[in-house]
Amino acid sequence: SGTTFRARATNGVVFANSAAILTFNGSLAIPATGQTFLTFSDWDVNEGEDAVFVEASTDGGTTWSTIYQHVRSAQVNDGAVAFATEPLFKREVNLAGYAGQTITLRFRYQTGPEDRPASVPLGWYLDNIKIENDSWTDVVTTNSTSHLVTNATNGTRCYRVQTTYTLSGQQVRGPFSNVVSATT
Repeated sequence: SGTTFRARATNGVVFANSAAILTFNGSLAIPATGQTFLTFSDWDVNEGEDAVFVEASTDGGTTWSTIYQHVRSAQVNDGAVAFATEPLFKREVNLAGYAGQTITLRFRYQTGPEDRPASVPLGWYLDNIKIENDSWTDVVTTNSTSHLVTNATNGTRCYRVQTTYTLSGQQVRGPFSNVVSATT
C-alpha cells in the first residue's frame, strides 16, 4: 500500500554500512500511567550482517537506544519462497521504560559491508504502526444504566463497563464488557 515503509539494500553497492531510516515527525509523549505498547507489522529477509532496528531517543535524536532488533538471513531460493508466501508478522514492543517521558521514534534498516553470494537482501517491509496506551480509571460509580462524560479533552477514549452484584451476601464484581471507543 502507499503508506507502507519499504527499505531495501542494493546488492554489491560500493559503499558499506548503508541505512534506510524512517523517523516519526515530532515527539511522542508516553503517558506515566497504564501500559504503552508500540505495535507494527513487518517482514524482512536480508544477509546475515544486515539488521532491522526500532530505536527510541529521549534527547531529540542525539542518541538512540535499540528497543527492537531483528536479523533474518536466507539463501536466494528460500528467501524468494518466503517473500512470495509469508504475511507480515505482528510485532509488539513494551514502552514501559519510557513512561512519563517524551521520545522520538525511528525504524532503521542497516546493511552490512558483505555481499554474500548465497543470501539475498530482499529488504524490510513495515506497516500498521501504532502506539497504544491502556490506562483504565473509574469514571463513575452509579446505579444508573447511562452516564454522560463531560470535560473530556479531545482524542479517542475507550470505555468498558463492569457490574457489581450481591451473591450469597457478598459484593461481587462481574467481568468487564467489551471495549467501546469514542472520539471527541
